[in-house]
Amino acid sequence: MVQKCKEMSLAERIFAGWQETLVWSCLQGVMGAVYTQGKDSALAVIGDFCFFAGKPNLELALFLPPETKGTERILIPQDSAWAALLESAYPGQAQKTLRYAFAKGGEHFDREALEAWSRQLPTGVSLREIDQRLYEKCLENSWSEDLVSLFSSPWRYTQEGLGVAAVRGEELLAGASSYSVYRGGIEIEVDTREDWRRCGLARACCAKLILLCLERGLRPSWDAANPASAALAEQLGFRPAGAYPAYLIWEQRVQYRALSAEEISLGLFSQFVRRQEVTHCWRKMDGVWQILPIAFVDDWSPEEYAFLVECLGNTLATGGAVFGAFQDGKLKGFASLEGKRLGSRGQYIDLSSIHVSQDCRRQGIGKTLFSLAKEWAKNHGGEKLYISAHSCVNSQAFYKTMGCVEAAEYNREHAEKEPCDCQLECSV
Repeated sequence: MVQKCKEMSLAERIFAGWQETLVWSCLQGVMGAVYTQGKDSALAVIGDFCFFAGKPNLELALFLPPETKGTERILIPQDSAWAALLESAYPGQAQKTLRYAFAKGGEHFDREALEAWSRQLPTGVSLREIDQRLYEKCLENSWSEDLVSLFSSPWRYTQEGLGVAAVRGEELLAGASSYSVYRGGIEIEVDTREDWRRCGLARACCAKLILLCLERGLRPSWDAANPASAALAEQLGFRPAGAYPAYLIWEQRVQYRALSAEEISLGLFSQFVRRQEVTHCWRKMDGVWQILPIAFVDDWSPEEYAFLVECLGNTLATGGAVFGAFQDGKLKGFASLEGKRLGSRGQYIDLSSIHVSQDCRRQGIGKTLFSLAKEWAKNHGGEKLYISAHSCVNSQAFYKTMGCVEAAEYNREHAEKEPCDCQLECSV
């Protein structure tokens, strides 16, 4: 289960060597938050940014942190293994892009050039240090809100942040500010109103901000979202450290997470629709699998929902796991795995249930839940999933797509309890 990190030394070990000030802010407890899954996987969250480190973990990749401040997120993988997992976790949803890192140390700031650039302003425009009034002005516009938005109040910004705004009278035109802060430094955010771009305002604000940092003993840091930003950084004196991949997610419609025992109740299923209209099923006739015209409607009664709640509660109480898929806060899919091993060698972990609400099928929810189940089984020492699976043609097509085959060893209890089910296995 994904949990907020309580032992920061654990996260520091996982993130060791990552030269990224946003991560430092989280590890230092200055801003943001850190989440872990087990002892080998961690996520640092600050503003729109999510940094994934350690052992790739699907549950952590799909986790939607409550700290994310908008619908857009920027996912940063520590290595190629994390990158591959993020691409598979968000098929068709994650847009790959390049960002440009700059060295933390070794900058070459020419004070005279910075002073000159800070004075090169259009007529009527001046630079002002961002105070409480300008803090409020930054929040009034979508283009400028990131200059101050990670600071919860004007007071906190003026105490901990630092920024410079280009103004004409009381009109805000551009700004360079501390997107975030860490011990001894800031991460620079620069924004310009669209109709004032290419007027030198970004360079002037950044130059002045760097000078203020140098005066106050702070280290300014830069990370560029595009080549134009990278070129400005180099001109100002930052030293390039190479490009790296990032993934943009504009909206995560479905959230996946492990469920706790306290959440398992009838109310959890108030917006879940089990209904499945079946027309054909697989049956084994004289040792040969055949499709037969068997029609019925599969649905759950209130008593069956109550029994489901009891079963899922027992799953968690006996060392198993339950994963849920939520859309707009409502459960729309779930999968459960039992703690008790099956098979002659204990090679199987029992995927005791996997269901998606009728109104949310064919959206990839079942595939993601199945992948979470495989990961959990693998992390708990299982070789294969065991599935006593619905024999409906559509259900069996799903399991085949996920790599399932007929089980080499049938579990007698499952086979006798559900004689029409197909007994399947899937390597993890």
